[in-house]
Amino acid sequence: MRKITFLIFILFAHFMLAQDGTLDGTFGANGYVLINQNNISFHHVLQADGKILYKQSNDLRRLDQNGSFDSTFGVSGAIALADPGVYHYDLLEMVTDNKITVFSKSLYSTYYMARYNFDGSVDTTLGSNGEGYVTINLDDVQGTIVPRMSLDNKILLAGNSSTAYGNYNDLYLRKYNFDGTDDPSANYRASNLGINFSNSSAGLPTDDFISDLDVMPNGKMIVSGRARFYSGSGTNVSGYRAGIIIVEDGVSNSLVRMSPYSSTSNVKCSVTIDNNDIYMVTGVAASISAGANPINKINRWDSSGNVDYTFGTNGILTIDLNIDADTKADFSKVLIQPDGKMILAGKTSDLNQTNAYPHIILARFLADGTLDTTFNSVGYILHDISHPTTAADKNTLVNLFSSPDFSDVYISGRNLENSILLKYANPSVLSTNEVEATDLLTLYPNPSKNEVFIGGIDLAMQNKNYSIADITGRIVKKGTLNNSIGQDFMIDVSMLSNSLYFLNIEGFKSSLKFIKE
Repeated sequence: MRKITFLIFILFAHFMLAQDGTLDGTFGANGYVLINQNNISFHHVLQADGKILYKQSNDLRRLDQNGSFDSTFGVSGAIALADPGVYHYDLLEMVTDNKITVFSKSLYSTYYMARYNFDGSVDTTLGSNGEGYVTINLDDVQGTIVPRMSLDNKILLAGNSSTAYGNYNDLYLRKYNFDGTDDPSANYRASNLGINFSNSSAGLPTDDFISDLDVMPNGKMIVSGRARFYSGSGTNVSGYRAGIIIVEDGVSNSLVRMSPYSSTSNVKCSVTIDNNDIYMVTGVAASISAGANPINKINRWDSSGNVDYTFGTNGILTIDLNIDADTKADFSKVLIQPDGKMILAGKTSDLNQTNAYPHIILARFLADGTLDTTFNSVGYILHDISHPTTAADKNTLVNLFSSPDFSDVYISGRNLENSILLKYANPSVLSTNEVEATDLLTLYPNPSKNEVFIGGIDLAMQNKNYSIADITGRIVKKGTLNNSIGQDFMIDVSMLSNSLYFLNIEGFKSSLKFIKE
């Protein structure tokens, strides 16, 4: 048995003197990567080695951990997407076995799943003739499709569908195997089981639009989106709401939870999962007009859809952040740190300037909604993306994500000319959690091939639950520390793919990290 010294603290040692919320000067140019195109899509999940995938036009490209262009990726740094789809929607959240799974749609209604090797070649094991892609039956799904991994290593695809309700969109969720075939075990798979948010007082179904799909550690699936309510003959709009649908294997009646009504269509909807709590950013986004006031609200439910009345007022926390007398924060994304602090990102709204979003913004709040001024000294960060042409000054946030241990926070954004990825240091998470985990427990061997052992478990830790998460936060294994006192506990990891993993134990805010090889 040996004490683990985490490599992560060596890699990030230069952060330990940095303040939370400062740009990581070792990343890109002074903490960010700027690309002179406004159609760049940075993937929202880091690879196990910290590299970052992004899509540029019809190519996949990759950044190294320091933000430099990875010329070893694909052919001269790019994988040309060769499947028949014209419109490429998204990548699967997890890169497995050095393969990348891409979903796309043809000019009309055919959907494809393609797979590529890191050397740029198609994965010839997928498809009937080695084409590297298969067609997927998504019926009449419209617009965006959102792919995620289920806990049983199947592919989940969510989107909008009008199958079940005539001309009204409902939300759609199906499960697939990795060869593209439909998984009939999911009771929500059939097209006549399209999920409708609600009905109006006139009995008309809502027109629903997908925002995201999340998978909880307990396996429940959270489909989030916006609903448009109709009245009268079905042509008059009575209001808008954001909401979530909790879908569970073996349960036919999906649970719906919604935010309050809004008279404007600019309703926000963005969900993040923290353990088994569901957070949804909602409220009303600022419109592109002078004098518009954004409204920032966060709803919190448990995994059963119960309102957490300890959060905010009746489970809804309202957050106002005035940058100055004329500028307000308009938040659209949230992450929850292990210590319960909330990282919010969005854009600012200048109340006196028409058709302009002055900055993208990153801020941190305590769990009660109080601004955390230990973050960048004032609690927030503003960034104006380069825009040589004044008319292009329409900065907007695209994504917010973090490293698995929250020691790094990334935001991506764009304006009419450029795309950007910024990396901020968040070292206090490491310094706080390291004492809590490594002073009490040991983990060995590391790297591991077939099993890992936990040492130092005392009576207070016995029979505590544990879970192992991959780099996306997806739970891949669960169990209970049921060993005898004085004996190290063994966990079989032989079935896990080669990657970095995070072992979490009930009662600890920090993770024990290990590499499976």
